[in-house]
Amino acid sequence: MSTKEEIDSDDKEILSEAVKLAAFIDEIDDKNAKWLMLSAPYTHINYNMRTLINQLHRLRSTGDKIQAANHVADIYLQLFRDQMPDYPYDQIKETVESLWAVGNPEIKAKANKIAGIFDTYCLYFLDEPYKRYNPE
Repeated sequence: MSTKEEIDSDDKEILSEAVKLAAFIDEIDDKNAKWLMLSAPYTHINYNMRTLINQLHRLRSTGDKIQAANHVADIYLQLFRDQMPDYPYDQIKETVESLWAVGNPEIKAKANKIAGIFDTYCLYFLDEPYKRYNPE
């Protein structure tokens, strides 16, 4: 299936279920980040969003820390683009804090954008760490 082809409902279900395979990934790299990015928008199907959040929390600091943080940030931006989780805010907070802690300006900007997405939904659990990593 090319990225230009229409993704039908069966394909969306398969992509949603594919996030469960992240449990077998030892570290996040360019190759597996691509399929996680493709799967992220469909995780609400079959309730797999929490699975992806849990796996990204685990993978956030594996292998090359900058690469892992960058991939996790990109997948989070894709994941939360059109859907919001009901939980687990504690893992999301820890993951986003780890993105800020990397100290990379590009990743920090992505973490700030993730915090902004949650703020638009009146979910302010990232405000305190945002202020800590973005002093005025």
